[in-house]
Amino acid sequence: MIPFIKKVTILSVCLVLVQLGSTSAQAQSSVKDVTASAAAALNAERAKKGRAAVAPNKALANMAVAHARDMAKNGFFSHTSSNGGGIKQRSRAAGYRYCSINENLAKGYGDLAKVIEQWRGSPAHSKNMYSRKVREFGLARGPGNTWVLVMGRRC
Repeated sequence: MIPFIKKVTILSVCLVLVQLGSTSAQAQSSVKDVTASAAAALNAERAKKGRAAVAPNKALANMAVAHARDMAKNGFFSHTSSNGGGIKQRSRAAGYRYCSINENLAKGYGDLAKVIEQWRGSPAHSKNMYSRKVREFGLARGPGNTWVLVMGRRC
């Protein structure tokens, strides 16, 4: 027979594990593909610099969603995936043969206008967002207002 204290402790640990699993699942499911709704704002921003419009691309959107889910599930914020790969490895794994590929991340900004403003003010992010080399994009928004923008051009 297990003493009462041990039963309560075991039950508490089990409940915590169930809650952690549930939280992780909720975090992953709250990742949204916002590519279509972001196209006008992103292209208006690119037009300010005389850049051509970029088209929504499902493969890039799927890559952005997958990376946002990976970060939510595994509790990190980085251009490097939980398996150690970067945007180029993720692109190859998704079957997106690129001549040019880039990625912007942001966290904590509550709406797309603020994210674009932040990227505009960052030299590296701005370079990616206004790149003449890209033709298409995908954008995801995850928990904690984590944003993943993937832009590319197929070969």
